[in-house]
Amino acid sequence: MLMAILNNKAGRIENAQGDAVSWREIFKAYEDLLTSTFFERFSYLDQMSQITILAKCFDIKDKLDLSGTLGELEKIEYWPRFTLINDQQSLVEPDVILCFEKVNILIEVKPPSGGEQYFEQWSREVKGLLNSNFRHKPLYFLALGGVSKGEFNQQLERLENDFKVLKYAAAKNWHELVPMLKELFVTSELREQRVVKDMIAALGLYNVHIQNFGWKDFTLASFKPITLNHEYLLEKERLNIDSKLRLDNISKASFQPLSLNSITKWKLN
Repeated sequence: MLMAILNNKAGRIENAQGDAVSWREIFKAYEDLLTSTFFERFSYLDQMSQITILAKCFDIKDKLDLSGTLGELEKIEYWPRFTLINDQQSLVEPDVILCFEKVNILIEVKPPSGGEQYFEQWSREVKGLLNSNFRHKPLYFLALGGVSKGEFNQQLERLENDFKVLKYAAAKNWHELVPMLKELFVTSELREQRVVKDMIAALGLYNVHIQNFGWKDFTLASFKPITLNHEYLLEKERLNIDSKLRLDNISKASFQPLSLNSITKWKLN
């Protein structure tokens, strides 16, 4: 479905007002579609790739330590409903729970294009979880999207103080994950690259785009070097060359291919 949406092949459906709307616009309007698309693909990644993403979310540098703390991902719960006691709301529905072997990670998602995180919702979701079968494991909390860092640092500390079961509470905007996903794409095996590419593409529908590549990114990629035997260069009519310097002779010379690794050593003005 994601590929159909990305390539404008998903068609149109009628909304509540009777207007025909493209699936692309519907996808962009509903955070739940981003939630399911992103975290379904998260579940397809191997453990260390999952840990790499979560380490970025929680600003944890030691990935091996985090891997041991979490264990293996057992399942993902989407939009579980929890009962609240002595609250003006009777039910609360967080977006995602990543159920690891040793820890649960509760995630409240807001879309990149709008929607603000707020403390009261976080608190209700944690209270609801503690009234459920998920209460038996240590808990991490992540607010993903809709974050103004200056406003939320104190609220995250307050959440940790209110609920001793919380080991970590963090907040990240979607665009903060993109550089890490880009690096994961470059360094992963082909199967993992396909999954990460889908995750980045899903964010792109919300105008969260990958940052510009630097020279380091290109040197890691598997581009073939350009040589003087390249078929484009051998088409003489496209080149304006002095008659004393024959392209035939140049193409037979034993020049070494010029790679992007050597370009990075140049001193550019």
